[in-house]
Amino acid sequence: MSVALHDADLAYRSRVTGETYIGYIKWATPVAHWMRSSPVLYWILRPVVLAWALDMEARQRKTRGPWLGRILSDIGEPLCHCIGKWVLAKEARTSWKKAS
Repeated sequence: MSVALHDADLAYRSRVTGETYIGYIKWATPVAHWMRSSPVLYWILRPVVLAWALDMEARQRKTRGPWLGRILSDIGEPLCHCIGKWVLAKEARTSWKKAS
């Protein structure tokens, strides 16, 4: 991934909710680790990751990204938001139990 694409993806972070970002980090961190440790998985997922990143860049520029990236963003963002809400709710329940 180019530095410009990476920077555009970081800028895109400011456009999503905190819950969405937390949900994204929750699943993307282990996937990135698996991709680094498995060349086969890297080559399988690389086009998907790149399409999503290109769509994030396109949305920053207010243009149309690749169709696969648009689909992934349209499905992935709400999914990440739900995961993030679940993570925060789970943390709240855990901290409530510890306080009791």
